[in-house]
Amino acid sequence: MEFIKSISEHFGSSLQEMLFSVIKAAAIFAIGWWVINALCKVVLLFFQKSFKDVGVASLLESILRVSLRIILMVAVLQCLGFEVTAILAAIGASLFAVGISLKDSISNLASGIILVINKPIHVGDYIECDKSKGTVVKIEMMFTFLQSSEGNQVVVIPNSKLISSSINRVSEYNMVRVECERKIPFAPKMSDLKKHMEKEFLLNKNIFTVPAPDVKLQGIEDGVSTIVLSVWCQKNKAESVNKSLEAMAEKFEHKHSLKKKQ
Repeated sequence: MEFIKSISEHFGSSLQEMLFSVIKAAAIFAIGWWVINALCKVVLLFFQKSFKDVGVASLLESILRVSLRIILMVAVLQCLGFEVTAILAAIGASLFAVGISLKDSISNLASGIILVINKPIHVGDYIECDKSKGTVVKIEMMFTFLQSSEGNQVVVIPNSKLISSSINRVSEYNMVRVECERKIPFAPKMSDLKKHMEKEFLLNKNIFTVPAPDVKLQGIEDGVSTIVLSVWCQKNKAESVNKSLEAMAEKFEHKHSLKKKQ
């Protein structure tokens, strides 16, 4: 009887320790993931101010994010009681085999670094590569993203393809940011304003979805609100898009006035 009691006590304490480790690891993962995302947003803003090329900032932020997430996963595994040194040793021993199986990914990563260092293309360039064409909106570790002028689609190209293929750079910095500021005689709900504008942005094929449009309430003074709409588009469409933003703001104001009367 005492033997059974000692066994139950032993397993009970082990179960408690295991449960505590799992809860601790889950908390570290959740908090760490949130901190990494918040930190990377701040660092991206810093990189964008430090580097004139948006592609450099995007690539550095992407490398930092991946590195921090790897460190976080190692910390979580260690918290769960795994021998991290043994795991790292096993990973190191199998790097050759992994390198062969991931040769395309490694090639894309190396090509991304080459694109940033040599700068054959920049964010904002309109390029043609094989059958793909569009405005470069983002250069990341593995892929480069183009905003297609046909149907407002985003084209994803592996970086290795851009290095190995000839690129026709039609024009530099074909992408521009259009900002519209408008005053409306009431204080809108941000949820209603954003919902209305997001729908209008999607209906307008001249407005890029990447980088994402932005809606801000700049301030309220004497019951008059100042809203700012910021979007990206092709340079030759800027004037038309600016007029469209004015019309969107006017439509929202009119819609709110009708609701108030009802």
